[in-house]
Amino acid sequence: MAHPYYTADLKWKIVQEYKKEGRVLAKLTRKYGVHHSSVKEWEQIVNKEGKKGLEHRPHEKVYSKKVRQAAIADYQSGNYSLREVSQKYEISSPSVLRNWLKNYNRHRDILERAKERGISMTAKRQKTTKGERIQIVRVALQNDKDYQVTAELCGVSYQQVYQWVRKYEEGGWDALDDRRGKPKPGAALTIEEKLKRQIREKEKENERLKAEVDFLKKLEQLEKGEIKR
Repeated sequence: MAHPYYTADLKWKIVQEYKKEGRVLAKLTRKYGVHHSSVKEWEQIVNKEGKKGLEHRPHEKVYSKKVRQAAIADYQSGNYSLREVSQKYEISSPSVLRNWLKNYNRHRDILERAKERGISMTAKRQKTTKGERIQIVRVALQNDKDYQVTAELCGVSYQQVYQWVRKYEEGGWDALDDRRGKPKPGAALTIEEKLKRQIREKEKENERLKAEVDFLKKLEQLEKGEIKR
C-alpha cells in the first residue's frame, strides 16, 4: 500500500517517468522511495481510468462474494496473472486480490487439517455459551464477515453467525446474552429460591469461562496444527 504522502499529482508524475524511462523501476524506487508494486498498480489505474483514478477515494470499493470466488478460481487455474485477473474483474489493485488469496488459503488449510484429524469443527451445535458467541463474532469480523467460512470453522450454522454479528453491531456484546427461559425482572422470589438462582448463575458462569478457554485453545491448536487424533 502506498504511503499517504503520494498525492495524485506525484503518482501521475512517477507513472509518466516510469513510461518514459522504459519501465525501469530501480531508478524510481531510489528517487521517490516508492515500492515497485505501487508503481505498477498506479500505471494500471492510469491505463484504465486516467489521472482521475489516482485521486483518493473516501470509501473502498466493495466486491461481492461471487466476484471474489470467481477471481480466486481464475488465478488458481494458472491461466492468468494477478494483474490480469484484477483487470478482468475490475479489482482496484493486485494487492486486493493477493489478500483474498491469502485469506482463502488460510481458511482452506485450517479446514483440511481439521478434516484430516477427524476434528468435529463442522458439526452444528444447538447450544452455545455467551463466551463462545463472542469469539465466533470476533472470528467473523476478522474475516470480513465471511459467515460461511466462520460457520465452518466454528461448527455452527451460517444463520447463527449472521444473527450474532447483527446483534453485536446493534447492541454490543451484551446483546449476545441468551435470555430464553429467564424470569421477568421483579418476579417475587423466596430467600431459598434466590439462593438457588445464585448457585445456578455461578455454575453457568463457571461453565461459560471453561467453554471459552477450551474454545480458544482448540482454535489456536488447530491453526498451529498441534491437535492430533
